[in-house]
Amino acid sequence: MAKRKIDFRKLNPETFDWKKGSAKLAGDYSEDFRKWWDPNKFNWEEGSKFLARYCSKYFEKWWDDKEFNWDDGSKYLACYCSKYFDIWWDPDRFNWDRGSSDLCKYCSYDYTIWWDPDRFNWEKGSASLSKYYSSYFKTWWDPERFNWKKGSVNLCKYFYDSFDDWWDPDRFNWGKGSWYLCEYFCNSFDDWWDPDKFNWKSYSRLLCEYYYNSFDDWWDPKKFNWENGSYHLCFYCSNDFHTWWDQEKYDWKGGTNNLFHFFSEHYDTWWDAKRFNWDYSHLLAEHYPESFDTWWNPKKFNWMLGSLYLARYCSKHLKTWYESDKLNWGFKGFGSALNKYCEENKDHWALDYVIKTLVSK
Repeated sequence: MAKRKIDFRKLNPETFDWKKGSAKLAGDYSEDFRKWWDPNKFNWEEGSKFLARYCSKYFEKWWDDKEFNWDDGSKYLACYCSKYFDIWWDPDRFNWDRGSSDLCKYCSYDYTIWWDPDRFNWEKGSASLSKYYSSYFKTWWDPERFNWKKGSVNLCKYFYDSFDDWWDPDRFNWGKGSWYLCEYFCNSFDDWWDPDKFNWKSYSRLLCEYYYNSFDDWWDPKKFNWENGSYHLCFYCSNDFHTWWDQEKYDWKGGTNNLFHFFSEHYDTWWDAKRFNWDYSHLLAEHYPESFDTWWNPKKFNWMLGSLYLARYCSKHLKTWYESDKLNWGFKGFGSALNKYCEENKDHWALDYVIKTLVSK
């Protein structure tokens, strides 16, 4: 339903419900400000934040430091009326609890005027302070008051050149900050690394990505998140395969195909029929036809994808694997693969080929 527009020609300031309607006037009819504005009737308690937010271009017309609801509207002054900072700023009336973060974001040019470490809301404003005021770091930095939980990430992002000035491993938020330590401080790994504090669950993979050259310095198979990082071990730490490989901990469900891609030559080391993800069994046929007898299992083999690979790569074992009812005769290229690679054993499949491919059509 469309909003009902107020006809200002019919608006009677004496009967209008200013208590309930002031906020709506400021919020929905800011362009008509001059038509409805009445500082004596306006409900400042409810409408102050709407004036600051929607009527900022008329700020000098409506501003009244005594009537303005500082408790509710301070953050909106900082956010939408920063250009008038010199007019409205009053550190004693300003709501520091709600507006500290917005002072940081929108009143940066006036930092030296409004900054007060004793009034500033460190809990809510530390993240913004560390994001926007790197050049004033020495004037505001206070490790005792700083909200490490919310601001640690920004310290990494915006103060990497002054790492030694702020680094505190006992206060740092390792939960979220571990990722940024890995990314921003790869060249100073020894300065921050703590295996007991690092967030292994979320960021094990980043150690593989950024610190594969110092693998021995951080590797811990008990703390490493194998589910999250097995692929990264394969991709970045392949040279240390024999050090980290563990059949019981490796993520077979999501990482079986990586073993073929990165460690095909180490088949004898990693092969485990019980843990192997047989969805990828067609790759066994492709990569290890010479080891057919060590891995072949008709009950677990993926016939849907693997039939073509059996015909193409394991033709000399056809008498062992050939089961007409299990083969995927409809798979594109399967019939031609039989003709091309299994010609010597055509007597085993010729009749089925006619029935399954020609007659069925």
